[in-house]
Amino acid sequence: MSLNKEDLADLPDDVRDMITPHLDPTIETLDAIGIAIAKKRDEAVTARSSSGIETIWEECEEAYIGIDDANRGEFGGGRWTKSMSLNGPVTTGTPKPANTKSSLFLRLTARYVDAGKAKLAEILLPPNDKAFSMEGSPSPDLIKAKDDHSHVLGGPDGKTPLMRAAKPGEAPAATPPPGSPMMAPAPSPPGQPVGQSPPAPAMPAAAGGGSVPAPAAGAPMVPLTVSDLAKENIELADKKAKAAETRIYDWMVSSKYNREMRKVIFDSARCGPGVIKGPVPKIKRGIAVSKSKSGGVDIQIREDTKPSVCWVDFWNCFPDPACGENIHEGDYFFERDYLSQRGVRQLKKLKGYVESQIDKVIAEGPVTTKSTNTSAAPSKLDGEAQKKGRFEVWYYYGVLSREEMNCVQFAATGKMLDPNDVPEDKKQVYAIVTMINSTIVRATINPLDSGNFPYQVMNWQRRTGHWAGIGMGEQLRAPQRMLNAAVRALLTNAGKSAGSQIVVDQGSIRPANGSWDLSPDKIWYKTQDSPGQSVGDAFEIHEIPNVTDEMLKIIDLAMKQAEEATSIPLVTQGQTDTTTPETLGGMQLQDTNANQLLRDIGWSFDDNITEPLVNDFYEWLLLDPDVPDEEKGDFEINAHGSITLVERSIQDQVLIQLPTLALNPAYNL
Repeated sequence: MSLNKEDLADLPDDVRDMITPHLDPTIETLDAIGIAIAKKRDEAVTARSSSGIETIWEECEEAYIGIDDANRGEFGGGRWTKSMSLNGPVTTGTPKPANTKSSLFLRLTARYVDAGKAKLAEILLPPNDKAFSMEGSPSPDLIKAKDDHSHVLGGPDGKTPLMRAAKPGEAPAATPPPGSPMMAPAPSPPGQPVGQSPPAPAMPAAAGGGSVPAPAAGAPMVPLTVSDLAKENIELADKKAKAAETRIYDWMVSSKYNREMRKVIFDSARCGPGVIKGPVPKIKRGIAVSKSKSGGVDIQIREDTKPSVCWVDFWNCFPDPACGENIHEGDYFFERDYLSQRGVRQLKKLKGYVESQIDKVIAEGPVTTKSTNTSAAPSKLDGEAQKKGRFEVWYYYGVLSREEMNCVQFAATGKMLDPNDVPEDKKQVYAIVTMINSTIVRATINPLDSGNFPYQVMNWQRRTGHWAGIGMGEQLRAPQRMLNAAVRALLTNAGKSAGSQIVVDQGSIRPANGSWDLSPDKIWYKTQDSPGQSVGDAFEIHEIPNVTDEMLKIIDLAMKQAEEATSIPLVTQGQTDTTTPETLGGMQLQDTNANQLLRDIGWSFDDNITEPLVNDFYEWLLLDPDVPDEEKGDFEINAHGSITLVERSIQDQVLIQLPTLALNPAYNL
């Protein structure tokens, strides 16, 4: 039995004083729980940093933007200043050093990332289709009973064959047995053997719960078989499955699933991992308009809590270091977020937060986790949270003991765990803990009984032993460096070879205007110190060799290496070159080979995103009390629709060529 503060009001003062200290969690207890969770967080942060994956992400981010060591100074010190005078120029606070070499960065990585992301999103995220389906999961007894054509017996003596209305095309029975019921019984309830008649078969219940109307007088009748009952049960299960499929798809559409997944695909193509979060509860606000009795219009605003999905920045994800390639193999998962002081202060108005802990966080100010200062994305500079006065907010998905959960719950609401939510014999609770700095401010029960983390990771290419895969930014590291080196050498050489190197003997000649600058129609005087010497001997002009052709060969090599490294030929990007086949068969063969990557990513998308995400939505549907029972049941989820969408897209490319073939009489189409 659990006690709350309200339960102690009627107790004597001495008894209440003895019990209250055991109910009220002390600050030391909450701090101890926070320290234990913070230790796990620090382990996850340190492990990710030491794995070297953050260095790879940083290089991929910079390659997409177009930054490397040669041109990094062009992106720094960008504080623009304007002179107080009317005609003063706009300058930067830090002058750029003189550079005689080219630092141009051709964004080859961005080209491939954008092309791969756009192509994949177009195929995997069609506007009017979905990548999964649900079917009823009949029991083996029902499947076996589909082939059982024996009659179902009933009636007062239990030996009279039951009858049902004949379907179109069925031959009716010549004469129904005397006393046989005119309607078939309802599908067998759970736990009742198939074919066993209910106590009152004359007026069975319909699948939806109402009574089945009797057939019209004179309607043809046929004997009811065990197969008929089995098929009706299977059809009912399939009907429930389709209703559940529609509801889950509606949930995904209302939460802008396609929009969020485009961000995930972009992250995956750029750096390797893309993270989608869901299902998570989100309040949906709707407006209902109706006519009032007075002739006006009544507007009602409704708020419903529905499951939703959202994109999560992979820089803010810290799984258990022991998870390996699958984050769900770990014991916990951390997500980082940031809040301003005002945002932290407003948390006190929300239900379930511990006000005293929030006051403590505000008093100590923003504290940045030390391990996160050494590595951050280019868009998240070191110490950004502390510089801007933002607090680090950590969401912990993992396990708490029942005592720890009770402690936080009681501090927030004054109540212990509800036995209906968490049985008394359950020692551990799947929890979601909100922690600011290293202080716990909230703890709730995971809405999924399985305790699954609401995070799914899509990887462009698998990385052995690590949850974060390989992206095109990493695949293109060598071709991008080759291209940059060749282009910069070409431009530097072009600048030098565009002009001539002139050697002048100043003792033999002198300019008439006193300036040694070269200009057209300039007059020079021969000095007295060079008698008998030709004026041509005073001037020597040297040309710098131009190596453009040699550099272009290296550039072509870099472009070919980019195609091979990413398995994305230029022909799939709408580009053609000398290697592009000119025959129909050759083009089809090249298109087929070029689509192997799309097929592989389609399978990976189904296995790592669609299937686990739909399974979690299915679990939410079963647990949601607002979902009617007509949509709940034992269903099988077919989550391999993404590869089907890929194949359909590939077939569409071939179908475009068929009209041309049909007009050619040689093909006899």
